[in-house]
Amino acid sequence: MLSHYRLYTWVSDSIEHVLDHPSSHWWYRLIKAVGEVVERGVYGTFDFDSSNFLPMIEPPRTYSWNFQRKKHDQRTANVLLSSRIIFHWLDLPLESDDKHNVQSLFLKSLMDSCGTASILLLDEVWTAYSAPRDLCSARSKQAYPSRIAMKKLAQMFLDHPILGCNRSLEIQQLIGMLQAAHSQFIGLPASHNSPSSAIFAESLLTLSLPQPTLSNNTPLKVSLPISSMPISENDRVIFFRDWLLEIAEAYTQSPPLPMDQLNPEQRRVRENSDSSCPFRELAYSRRRVSGPNGLFAHHTRAGTFSALLFRGILFNTEALRETGHTGFFESFEAWSQFKAQYADRGEKYICNSCAYGTTRGRTSSNDKYFWIASEVLHQKLQDPNISFTSIWQFIVNTKDNKKNKLFRSFGDLSAYLLTVDLTYARRIPWPHLDEVAQAVSVLAKGALHGLQKMNLVPTNAYTEDEVKEGFKALYRLLDGDSKFKTVKGAVVFDPFMVEHALCKISKDRVYERANRNVGI
Repeated sequence: MLSHYRLYTWVSDSIEHVLDHPSSHWWYRLIKAVGEVVERGVYGTFDFDSSNFLPMIEPPRTYSWNFQRKKHDQRTANVLLSSRIIFHWLDLPLESDDKHNVQSLFLKSLMDSCGTASILLLDEVWTAYSAPRDLCSARSKQAYPSRIAMKKLAQMFLDHPILGCNRSLEIQQLIGMLQAAHSQFIGLPASHNSPSSAIFAESLLTLSLPQPTLSNNTPLKVSLPISSMPISENDRVIFFRDWLLEIAEAYTQSPPLPMDQLNPEQRRVRENSDSSCPFRELAYSRRRVSGPNGLFAHHTRAGTFSALLFRGILFNTEALRETGHTGFFESFEAWSQFKAQYADRGEKYICNSCAYGTTRGRTSSNDKYFWIASEVLHQKLQDPNISFTSIWQFIVNTKDNKKNKLFRSFGDLSAYLLTVDLTYARRIPWPHLDEVAQAVSVLAKGALHGLQKMNLVPTNAYTEDEVKEGFKALYRLLDGDSKFKTVKGAVVFDPFMVEHALCKISKDRVYERANRNVGI
């Protein structure tokens, strides 16, 4: 019981803490991803892959959530679902959220009122713990007691003549005997002045817990930073370089190699380059809209509007692939005509709602907002003092006169991608390497996970400086590598390419699927 209580309380309390203290920690990134799904309110199945948050769990585990309706307020839903995901990733038992909530609240109330974990030695406590549906009478036949009912039970414990703080001296002496027996046989300290949280903290110091394992008895592996190892000797980094060279071969041959001459990994990338190609500027959608005839050649409001449409609606869609359109629309009316022309093909034809993973509110109906926002962004781009980071954060944070997001559906990632597009179009000054490295830390997404898989950044707690130094070290290694220099020009090597490639090797589980020993 106590182990269950400690574990469940640690998870739920940690999530509650992270909700109130945003950071780049994996807890917060998971909760943020969960919150986006809940807030969006779109029914369907959503996958949460441990490799995107906790790369040290090997093999990776995926939790599939069938979201049907909102059963709780957003904060409660975030806590419950995040807890469920973590329990699944760690292969720990979780029969139902409500059951674990009730059992945890029951034990907490009991230990808070008595000031000791020794109360758990009583047979009656085990009986009650084993039948959590029967803890309160105010319940339906199917449901567990509500949180309100459990609060009333906790107050009853505090007021109880035996369990409560005003118990008699005789009862206190009996509890003291229990504590003594508990300490003697189990070695768990107890304190009359300690609430359950203190008991929990003390017990962690005295109990020697076995190493956590997965269901197949494989121990959880923790990837540690390898700051003492030269990056040029890091097997995972060398594998990353060799993988880039392998994929480059599929793109840099003239004429391009036919699909039947590619190996399986090259073919996988070529078949969906927007999703999997590590070379940002060689993926289909970017090639379609770049160059002298592409939308980014137009440094006008219409060009800015088209850029918003590209990143906010059209990226990685059949509409771009099948029509051969350059992505430039000289007016809102021109776009509306294009949209109407393919209306019978459905929304998915013209808008990939999951182009960058789960995105809140990504729909072609945002076009009218993009037209309004394009005027504001176009004017902002005329400012001679703009920087990469200032435009990125401008897109993320700017509100309209009704306090709504001006750039609908543009979160940290999609705003970053649009800002990179505008940088290639020479509408924004080129950032220093340190500025891109900082963006990797702020985003805390695929590029960070890739660095962690290479052991260039710690997988648990890490600092912004550790992320920046890891990214810059990798960039400099590739920049000076004698093998990689043969393809640098062809693959458009720069800091943005490195960030993009890190995302792909992380998202597509390239390390996990590799058929050679890379030190994993």
